[in-house]
Amino acid sequence: MQAAAKRDRHIQFYLEKIEAVPSLPTIVMELITLVDNPMASVSQIEDLMKKDQGLTLRALRLANSAFYSIPGGCTSLGRAITFLGCNTVKQLVVSAAVCDVFKNLKSENFDVNDFWRHSVVTAIIAQTLAKHLDSVMADEVFICGLIHDIGKLVLLMVDTESVEKTYALARQKGLNSVQAEIEGHFPSHSHWGQVITEKWQLPILLQAAVKDHHSPRQALRMSPDPEINFVVDLVLLANQLAHSTGFGNSGYDVKLNLDREVMARVGLSIEHRNEWFEKIKEEVSHAEAFSKLLTGN
Repeated sequence: MQAAAKRDRHIQFYLEKIEAVPSLPTIVMELITLVDNPMASVSQIEDLMKKDQGLTLRALRLANSAFYSIPGGCTSLGRAITFLGCNTVKQLVVSAAVCDVFKNLKSENFDVNDFWRHSVVTAIIAQTLAKHLDSVMADEVFICGLIHDIGKLVLLMVDTESVEKTYALARQKGLNSVQAEIEGHFPSHSHWGQVITEKWQLPILLQAAVKDHHSPRQALRMSPDPEINFVVDLVLLANQLAHSTGFGNSGYDVKLNLDREVMARVGLSIEHRNEWFEKIKEEVSHAEAFSKLLTGN
């Protein structure tokens, strides 16, 4: 009974703290709704984005990065939307908005800039895998990869001490984040990440990627939808691959093994590993520049 009461108090503590985490700008939700409307026009999307000059400028800077390689660059939203597509521009706006919520976070024992580098490389790998598999979800996969670990920043904002203890334990004992959370009885970044994405009213696809990126068993995930689980599988694999690149760090130093069952499920062949791995290495070369643009560092 005492353990249950203590757990309930902890849950209530985090729920109250997370209520204070800033919401995403209204324009983000409006843009998601508009882009998901097949009748929406480029001019409507451009007019909506112009209501928030800060986000618009951030999106344009990202669109002009080497990662997208728009011939001649672009100085107007209309050109960016036309060249990149509405979905990609939506992902850029959501990415910039999420990053802005946590832009002032600092920690002596958890490097936030390294965290974003890991997040960016995970996003790039996830999108590269999606394109290799000819998935129409490539743009959606990118933002899922980018925010998969957002729960770590949420917890760093509301309970810095617990996060720092979690990753001190991980480094001390050679554990990954989930193992350290379980062993140290620390809060789950996957769970509280999903809580914040639900608070922000982000689509179920993004919520599922945040909550289930460490869950290879689809039966234990929040959504039974095959399309959503395909994206979650790609993010799970991308996260595992990202830890092998040595680019960025999400709080621990353990390299994760690729889940063979998940690979087979999405259609990635280990025999053709060199083929898709070369594509990954080529795209990852843009990660540093993209990370700096995203975070403003």
